[in-house]
Amino acid sequence: MGAAVNDGLSNDENDDRFSVQGRMEILNVLNDLIHRREPVSVTFGDGDAFHTTLLEVRKNTLIFAMSPDQDVNQAFLRTHACSFLARPDGICVQFTGGRVRRISWGGGALSMPLPERLVRLQRQESFRILIPPQQAVKARLFSIDGTSLGEWPVHDLSVGGLGVTVDEPSSAALGQRIASVSLLLPERGEIACAVSLRHATDLAQDEGNSPHRIGVAFSDLSAEARAVIQRYIIDLEYERRRLAMENVADDHH
Repeated sequence: MGAAVNDGLSNDENDDRFSVQGRMEILNVLNDLIHRREPVSVTFGDGDAFHTTLLEVRKNTLIFAMSPDQDVNQAFLRTHACSFLARPDGICVQFTGGRVRRISWGGGALSMPLPERLVRLQRQESFRILIPPQQAVKARLFSIDGTSLGEWPVHDLSVGGLGVTVDEPSSAALGQRIASVSLLLPERGEIACAVSLRHATDLAQDEGNSPHRIGVAFSDLSAEARAVIQRYIIDLEYERRRLAMENVADDHH
Protein backbone atom coordinates (compact mmCIF):
# COMPACT_ATOMS: atom_id res chain seq x y z
CA MET A 1 0.00 0.00 0.00
CA GLY A 2 1.31 3.47 -0.86
CA ALA A 3 2.35 5.96 1.76
CA ALA A 4 -0.06 8.71 2.65
CA VAL A 5 0.81 12.09 1.22
CA ASN A 6 1.21 14.79 3.85
CA ASP A 7 0.97 18.26 2.34
CA GLY A 8 2.66 19.79 5.38
CA LEU A 9 -0.05 22.23 6.32
CA SER A 10 -0.90 22.49 9.97
CA ASN A 11 -4.12 20.71 10.91
CA ASP A 12 -4.99 23.50 13.31
CA GLU A 13 -8.61 24.60 12.91
CA ASN A 14 -7.42 28.11 12.00
CA ASP A 15 -5.76 26.70 8.88
CA ASP A 16 -8.92 24.84 7.85
CA ARG A 17 -10.41 28.21 6.90
CA PHE A 18 -8.06 28.31 3.91
CA SER A 19 -8.39 24.70 2.75
CA VAL A 20 -10.78 23.80 -0.08
CA GLN A 21 -11.39 20.03 -0.16
CA GLY A 22 -14.87 19.38 -1.54
CA ARG A 23 -14.86 18.29 -5.20
CA MET A 24 -17.44 20.86 -6.32
CA GLU A 25 -15.65 23.67 -4.49
CA ILE A 26 -12.34 22.68 -6.09
CA LEU A 27 -13.97 22.55 -9.53
CA ASN A 28 -15.44 26.02 -8.99
CA VAL A 29 -12.04 27.49 -8.11
CA LEU A 30 -10.29 25.82 -11.05
CA ASN A 31 -13.02 26.77 -13.53
CA ASP A 32 -12.77 30.37 -12.35
CA LEU A 33 -9.04 30.35 -13.13
CA ILE A 34 -9.84 28.89 -16.57
CA HIS A 35 -12.50 31.52 -17.27
CA ARG A 36 -10.12 34.32 -16.28
CA ARG A 37 -7.23 32.81 -18.28
CA GLU A 38 -5.27 33.47 -15.10
CA PRO A 39 -1.47 32.98 -15.31
CA VAL A 40 -0.33 30.06 -13.14
CA SER A 41 3.26 29.38 -12.08
CA VAL A 42 4.38 25.75 -11.86
CA THR A 43 7.37 24.68 -9.75
CA PHE A 44 9.01 21.26 -10.00
CA GLY A 45 12.35 19.46 -9.81
CA ASP A 46 15.20 21.37 -8.19
CA GLY A 47 13.49 24.73 -8.37
CA ASP A 48 12.59 24.56 -12.07
CA ALA A 49 9.51 26.58 -13.04
CA PHE A 50 7.39 27.76 -15.94
CA HIS A 51 4.17 29.69 -16.49
CA THR A 52 1.00 28.08 -17.78
CA THR A 53 -2.76 28.56 -18.03
CA LEU A 54 -5.42 26.05 -17.06
CA LEU A 55 -7.40 24.88 -20.09
CA GLU A 56 -10.13 22.47 -19.04
CA VAL A 57 -11.44 20.22 -16.30
CA ARG A 58 -12.60 16.79 -17.48
CA LYS A 59 -14.21 14.54 -14.87
CA ASN A 60 -11.24 13.87 -12.57
CA THR A 61 -8.56 15.41 -14.79
CA LEU A 62 -7.05 18.89 -14.97
CA ILE A 63 -5.65 19.98 -18.35
CA PHE A 64 -3.17 22.84 -18.66
CA ALA A 65 -0.86 24.37 -21.25
CA MET A 66 2.66 23.15 -21.87
CA SER A 67 5.74 25.31 -21.58
CA PRO A 68 6.95 26.81 -24.88
CA ASP A 69 10.35 25.30 -24.00
CA GLN A 70 10.35 21.62 -25.00
CA ASP A 71 13.33 20.84 -22.75
CA VAL A 72 11.29 22.11 -19.79
CA ASN A 73 8.35 19.94 -20.87
CA GLN A 74 10.52 16.84 -21.08
CA ALA A 75 11.95 17.46 -17.62
CA PHE A 76 8.48 18.19 -16.25
CA LEU A 77 7.08 14.90 -17.60
CA ARG A 78 9.72 13.02 -15.60
CA THR A 79 8.89 14.68 -12.27
CA HIS A 80 6.99 13.01 -9.44
CA ALA A 81 5.52 16.18 -7.93
CA CYS A 82 4.79 19.79 -8.74
CA SER A 83 3.27 22.89 -7.17
CA PHE A 84 0.85 25.37 -8.79
CA LEU A 85 0.36 28.99 -7.70
CA ALA A 86 -2.03 31.64 -9.05
CA ARG A 87 -3.02 35.08 -7.72
CA PRO A 88 -6.43 36.11 -9.10
CA ASP A 89 -7.29 39.59 -7.77
CA GLY A 90 -4.49 39.26 -5.21
CA ILE A 91 -5.93 36.05 -3.75
CA CYS A 92 -3.36 33.25 -3.49
CA VAL A 93 -4.59 29.91 -4.89
CA GLN A 94 -2.18 27.03 -4.43
CA PHE A 95 -2.29 23.27 -4.99
CA THR A 96 0.07 20.39 -5.67
CA GLY A 97 0.11 17.56 -8.17
CA GLY A 98 1.88 14.30 -8.91
CA ARG A 99 2.64 12.62 -12.22
CA VAL A 100 1.65 14.50 -15.37
CA ARG A 101 1.28 13.27 -18.94
CA ARG A 102 1.06 14.78 -22.38
CA ILE A 103 -2.27 14.61 -24.24
CA SER A 104 -3.57 15.64 -27.66
CA TRP A 105 -5.51 18.78 -26.73
CA GLY A 106 -5.30 21.27 -29.59
CA GLY A 107 -1.61 21.46 -30.36
CA GLY A 108 -0.79 19.41 -27.27
CA ALA A 109 -1.26 19.93 -23.56
CA LEU A 110 -0.53 18.39 -20.16
CA SER A 111 -2.88 16.65 -17.77
CA MET A 112 -2.91 15.36 -14.22
CA PRO A 113 -5.50 14.12 -11.70
CA LEU A 114 -7.60 16.79 -10.02
CA PRO A 115 -6.00 17.99 -6.77
CA GLU A 116 -7.69 16.59 -3.68
CA ARG A 117 -7.12 19.84 -1.84
CA LEU A 118 -6.17 23.42 -2.57
CA VAL A 119 -5.44 26.44 -0.43
CA ARG A 120 -7.02 29.83 -1.05
CA LEU A 121 -5.80 32.85 0.90
CA GLN A 122 -7.21 36.36 0.94
CA ARG A 123 -4.77 39.27 0.78
CA GLN A 124 -4.39 39.65 4.53
CA GLU A 125 -4.73 35.98 5.48
CA SER A 126 -2.01 33.44 6.03
CA PHE A 127 -1.76 29.75 6.79
CA ARG A 128 0.87 28.03 8.88
CA ILE A 129 3.11 25.25 7.70
CA LEU A 130 4.75 22.79 10.08
CA ILE A 131 8.54 22.86 9.89
CA PRO A 132 10.09 19.37 9.63
CA PRO A 133 12.84 18.76 12.23
CA GLN A 134 15.45 18.05 9.54
CA GLN A 135 15.14 21.64 8.35
CA ALA A 136 16.61 22.78 11.69
CA VAL A 137 15.05 26.24 11.42
CA LYS A 138 15.61 28.26 14.59
CA ALA A 139 14.38 31.61 15.83
CA ARG A 140 16.16 33.86 18.31
CA LEU A 141 13.85 36.00 20.42
CA PHE A 142 14.79 39.39 21.87
CA SER A 143 13.41 41.67 24.55
CA ILE A 144 12.61 45.33 23.93
CA ASP A 145 16.12 46.41 25.02
CA GLY A 146 17.73 44.01 22.53
CA THR A 147 18.70 41.35 25.06
CA SER A 148 18.65 37.84 23.61
CA LEU A 149 16.09 35.66 25.38
CA GLY A 150 17.25 32.46 23.71
CA GLU A 151 17.09 30.47 20.50
CA TRP A 152 14.60 27.65 19.86
CA PRO A 153 13.42 25.40 17.00
CA VAL A 154 10.60 26.80 14.90
CA HIS A 155 7.48 24.61 15.06
CA ASP A 156 5.35 26.42 12.48
CA LEU A 157 5.69 29.41 10.18
CA SER A 158 3.52 31.72 8.10
CA VAL A 159 3.82 35.22 6.68
CA GLY A 160 1.82 36.29 9.74
CA GLY A 161 4.12 34.90 12.42
CA LEU A 162 5.72 31.79 13.86
CA GLY A 163 5.62 29.38 16.77
CA VAL A 164 8.51 27.98 18.81
CA THR A 165 8.63 25.22 21.41
CA VAL A 166 10.31 26.33 24.63
CA ASP A 167 11.31 23.81 27.29
CA GLU A 168 12.20 26.25 30.05
CA PRO A 169 9.74 26.31 32.97
CA SER A 170 9.71 30.11 32.83
CA SER A 171 8.55 30.15 29.21
CA ALA A 172 5.12 31.58 30.00
CA ALA A 173 6.68 34.60 31.70
CA LEU A 174 9.28 34.75 28.93
CA GLY A 175 6.55 35.31 26.37
CA GLN A 176 5.56 38.60 27.96
CA ARG A 177 9.05 40.01 27.33
CA ILE A 178 9.34 39.20 23.61
CA ALA A 179 9.68 42.24 21.33
CA SER A 180 11.50 41.02 18.19
CA VAL A 181 12.75 37.90 16.43
CA SER A 182 15.62 36.87 14.20
CA LEU A 183 14.76 33.97 11.89
CA LEU A 184 17.37 32.18 9.77
CA LEU A 185 15.89 30.29 6.81
CA PRO A 186 18.11 27.75 5.01
CA GLU A 187 19.73 29.22 1.89
CA ARG A 188 17.60 32.36 2.23
CA GLY A 189 19.31 34.39 4.91
CA GLU A 190 18.13 36.14 8.03
CA ILE A 191 14.79 37.81 8.63
CA ALA A 192 14.60 40.23 11.55
CA CYS A 193 11.29 41.73 12.59
CA ALA A 194 9.42 43.20 15.53
CA VAL A 195 6.80 40.84 16.94
CA SER A 196 3.94 40.74 19.41
CA LEU A 197 2.95 37.80 21.61
CA ARG A 198 -0.10 35.86 20.40
CA HIS A 199 -0.12 32.99 22.89
CA ALA A 200 1.98 30.93 25.32
CA THR A 201 0.38 27.48 25.49
CA ASP A 202 1.24 24.73 27.97
CA LEU A 203 1.76 21.51 25.98
CA ALA A 204 1.29 19.18 28.98
CA GLN A 205 -1.59 18.56 31.33
CA ASP A 206 0.44 18.54 34.53
CA GLU A 207 1.99 21.58 36.12
CA GLY A 208 5.72 22.07 36.51
CA ASN A 209 8.52 22.01 33.96
CA SER A 210 6.34 21.24 30.97
CA PRO A 211 7.21 22.68 27.54
CA HIS A 212 5.30 25.61 26.09
CA ARG A 213 4.45 26.63 22.54
CA ILE A 214 4.99 30.35 22.11
CA GLY A 215 3.34 32.02 19.12
CA VAL A 216 4.27 35.49 17.93
CA ALA A 217 2.87 37.72 15.18
CA PHE A 218 5.13 39.71 12.88
CA SER A 219 4.75 43.49 13.02
CA ASP A 220 5.37 45.51 9.84
CA LEU A 221 7.05 42.63 7.99
CA SER A 222 8.70 44.03 4.86
CA ALA A 223 7.42 43.02 1.43
CA GLU A 224 10.81 41.47 0.66
CA ALA A 225 10.79 39.36 3.84
CA ARG A 226 7.18 38.34 3.20
CA ALA A 227 8.12 37.14 -0.29
CA VAL A 228 11.07 35.16 1.10
CA ILE A 229 8.83 33.39 3.62
CA GLN A 230 6.16 32.68 1.00
CA ARG A 231 8.75 31.20 -1.35
CA TYR A 232 10.18 29.07 1.46
CA ILE A 233 6.72 27.72 2.35
CA ILE A 234 5.94 26.89 -1.29
CA ASP A 235 9.31 25.17 -1.75
CA LEU A 236 8.86 23.23 1.49
CA GLU A 237 5.43 22.00 0.43
CA TYR A 238 6.75 21.04 -2.98
CA GLU A 239 9.68 19.09 -1.52
CA ARG A 240 7.42 17.29 0.95
CA ARG A 241 5.07 16.33 -1.86
CA ARG A 242 7.95 15.19 -4.10
CA LEU A 243 9.39 12.91 -1.42
CA ALA A 244 5.97 11.47 -0.62
CA MET A 245 5.27 10.71 -4.28
CA GLU A 246 8.69 9.07 -4.66
CA ASN A 247 7.87 6.85 -1.67
CA VAL A 248 4.56 5.90 -3.30
CA ALA A 249 6.38 5.07 -6.55
CA ASP A 250 8.92 2.93 -4.67
CA ASP A 251 6.12 1.05 -2.91
CA HIS A 252 4.63 0.13 -6.28
CA HIS A 253 7.87 -1.39 -7.61
